[in-house]
Order: sequence, then C-alpha cells, then structure tokens
Amino acid sequence: AGMNTGSLHSASSQCPPRIMLAIEEDKDWLSDMDCLIRRNVEVFCATSEDVVTAQADRKYPITVGQVGIRCIHCALMEKN
Repeated sequence: AGMNTGSLHSASSQCPPRIMLAIEEDKDWLSDMDCLIRRNVEVFCATSEDVVTAQADRKYPITVGQVGIRCIHCALMEKN
C-alpha cells in the first residue's frame, strides 16, 4: 500500500511548534554530554519557509512535511 502524501501535507500544518528530542529518562541512560545535546535538538516538520531557506545550502532538496532534526538555537536564528 502506498503512502497518502496528501495526509503528510495536512499533517505538517498540524505539527506542534517544538518537539524536543530529549525525554526525562535520558538522565538514567545517557551521559551528561548526550543529555545536553538532546536538550538542544528538536524534531520538526518542514514548512514552505524551511524549504526555501534550505534551497541555498542543501545538496538534496527537502519537501514540505518532511521530518527532520535541528538545533533549537539555529532554528530561532533562521526565523529572524
């Protein structure tokens, strides 16, 4: 069965603004450095603005609704 790409696009508009990679249990399993890194990374759904921004510095194009990870600090800088 194929994937319904229409639902991907509608789902991308419903993504919460920030989904953190870190979870509370990280401290039980990971080093302090790994915990620090995970607290500064988010999972996101690419928007049309992300697609345009990425065109200049990516070898492979991204599409609206594509899921990725990014630094939370860099994500704020891109919007400003």
